[in-house]
Amino acid sequence: MSNDPAGPSVAGTVTPEMRTGVTQGYVTVAFGSRKFFEMAVNLALSVRLNDPGRPVCLIHKASQEVPADVAGVFDDLAAFPADDEDAYDGTALKLIIDRATPYDETFYIDSDCVILKKDMQRHWATFANSDFMVCGEKRTEGNVYSLNVPAMMDAAGIDYFVEMNSGVIFFRKSQLGNRVFETARDLYRNQSRVFTEVRSGRGDGINDQAFFGAAMAACGIEPITYPASNGALMATTYRARNIEFDLDKPLSFLEKPTGFRILNRFWAKGWVRHDTTIGHFVNGMPKGIYQRISDQLRAKFDWNSFDFSRS
Repeated sequence: MSNDPAGPSVAGTVTPEMRTGVTQGYVTVAFGSRKFFEMAVNLALSVRLNDPGRPVCLIHKASQEVPADVAGVFDDLAAFPADDEDAYDGTALKLIIDRATPYDETFYIDSDCVILKKDMQRHWATFANSDFMVCGEKRTEGNVYSLNVPAMMDAAGIDYFVEMNSGVIFFRKSQLGNRVFETARDLYRNQSRVFTEVRSGRGDGINDQAFFGAAMAACGIEPITYPASNGALMATTYRARNIEFDLDKPLSFLEKPTGFRILNRFWAKGWVRHDTTIGHFVNGMPKGIYQRISDQLRAKFDWNSFDFSRS
């Protein structure tokens, strides 16, 4: 495989059947610095490696051109509606991915994720009866980071709130799927203060997760929870230990805390070992492991290397 835009394209892995009837595919988002586009390349290459029968689309800002060598790894490119991209701050841009995806059924995956093993068909089957779904848990009390759960429930008029990591989102173009996005966008426009974390001022902008968590509850959707014994859809490297990720062997294990004794973030109560399909390298960390996985992917597809340790 070559990343010369005029040369062979990795997009040829998609079968004709995927373009007829109901289309399924992956989307991710990248904009800003080159680092984020290169992370999206790694995700796309991991799709090619571990689920080559489904296409992958890069969603970008209409105001920024996608580098030609990056575009070559994707089956599709799509821009956020130009009138919308400036109305949503930070990762809240995810609230409009439904307006850009070219597929009927979509797995959105953050660009700092990598599919580690050939296991995605299991997850497509698990989510098959859902119009919108994120892994998470129902909450009715306490806080999610700086956000007060009862306050969010009161603002949205809901009976529970869904705590989640929205690094992976499944959604379908349907009446209910559209309703979740519209509800989340309405909360963003009218209740943004209640759903915005204190850390939003640190450079990442307003987070999308609280809006989706309230919108799921408003639409009567309960999240999916994967028991550790079943193998996770996604696990983050954040506060993880004993990370054993390797695409050559392959390995997809790490240990995550079962909870914390202080402020929901300090002094782990215990640890559980996860076998995860998707590794979520939050902001590309830890850099050493992410760089090794990146190098493995790019070597498999003869793609130019990128030094993430300096980015």
